[in-house]
Amino acid sequence: QEKQLESRITMNQETLDGLQLDIKTKTKHIIFKGSTEVPSFSDVELIVYDNENITGDISLAQFPNLVKITFSKNINFTNLDSIDISENEKLCWLFGYTSFNNTYCKLFVKERQLGRVIVSWGTGVRKVENKLEHQCYIPYYIVEDRKLERLETEVERLTQDLTEKNQQIKDLQTEANEKPTLHQFQELNKIVLAGSEFDYFNLKEEIKRLKLIDFTPYFQQQKERFDQLTINSKNKAGDNLKPILELFLQTRKQIIEQSNRNGDDFAKGQLQGQLVTCQTLLQSKFTQEELQSLLNMQEEILKLEEQSYILSG
Repeated sequence: QEKQLESRITMNQETLDGLQLDIKTKTKHIIFKGSTEVPSFSDVELIVYDNENITGDISLAQFPNLVKITFSKNINFTNLDSIDISENEKLCWLFGYTSFNNTYCKLFVKERQLGRVIVSWGTGVRKVENKLEHQCYIPYYIVEDRKLERLETEVERLTQDLTEKNQQIKDLQTEANEKPTLHQFQELNKIVLAGSEFDYFNLKEEIKRLKLIDFTPYFQQQKERFDQLTINSKNKAGDNLKPILELFLQTRKQIIEQSNRNGDDFAKGQLQGQLVTCQTLLQSKFTQEELQSLLNMQEEILKLEEQSYILSG
């Protein structure tokens, strides 16, 4: 039994959305016809009559059981931009006539529909069939599956989170391996303070005391060597270059101190330039090897002074 549907001035998405739910569910075949009659539904067929007045973009997603679409020979989609069939999973057949004007209208499809949907084209007494991806009668555009796109985005986010968590675990494991355990401290305490209860402060002080026994003579010896080398270098420089030599050593010391506390790069650059200038002037009296030897010993003394401060603290 045929049902007459409410007539609209213009056929558009709102018209399709306004159809009764049972019509949307039962519809398996939609026929577009060019006429001034109102749309009608019979059994499983929805006939849309509209002569050049279907406008905008329409989606057929509200017809879950749609299997076939027919474009009659007298329909002209001059005002329709697109038909979205990407959500019609059961759709397998599109049929049209050679006189069907599809110049302005395109289909929105999903990639998996290209090999599944068959396009049939009536040419008089014979019919041409081809898969949607190989036909040339109706232009189509592949649209992304928004649900799949969101899922892929979520998977990417979770993968990134997992990578970051794994890196955090790896960093914590490395940190744990680098830090001594209580058991290791207790073993060290047995070696350094045999027979004494473990006490971190006492253990630290005893290690420092033992370290100073060997360190102090060595530090004193190296300091005396550097002092003597400095005196000899100043004598060799003479009165004219002696201030330059002192500035040379002072500049090098400032550069080392700046590097140790991650000082300002601009300031370090200025100091480096000053060091090069001093070195150039000193090369009239000293070889490159002599100047480098002086700097190397100065750097060693600075490290020993820092270690002495820690051990004495």
